[in-house]
Amino acid sequence: MSSLFWFKLSFALLILALLVTGIHQYKHGAFRRLRARWLRNKLIPLLTDAVNELGGPVFTSLQAHQAPDLYRLFRLRANLEYLHTKTGLLYPEERERSAQFLVAISSLVARIDQQQVTHHDLDETILRGQRAVLEITEMRN
Repeated sequence: MSSLFWFKLSFALLILALLVTGIHQYKHGAFRRLRARWLRNKLIPLLTDAVNELGGPVFTSLQAHQAPDLYRLFRLRANLEYLHTKTGLLYPEERERSAQFLVAISSLVARIDQQQVTHHDLDETILRGQRAVLEITEMRN
């Protein structure tokens, strides 16, 4: 038998082994765990940035919000909503914490829209965000 035959046979067996391994990994959730880790690694910095931005000097003066400030808040909420649509991969506790922070930001936006926002609302939103970041980070470790 020629060496080309053995080369083709070994290449076909290699492809078959990779296919079987890939199916096995998919069946037992290895890819899902990798995607969940990727999402978690993307979610934690986003939550941290949102908390830091809410605690920054822009949102501490709640009397007169201008369009760029509200745009930042809407962008934060949109980023969190987008990531929250993909949180089906995460553990239920992680989904719950990120959802609580998203609800807090949404209620803050609504209260700013109605011009009924207080510093207590902002502090509560920041605390929920800090708790979400802390608990999701602890769950990751």
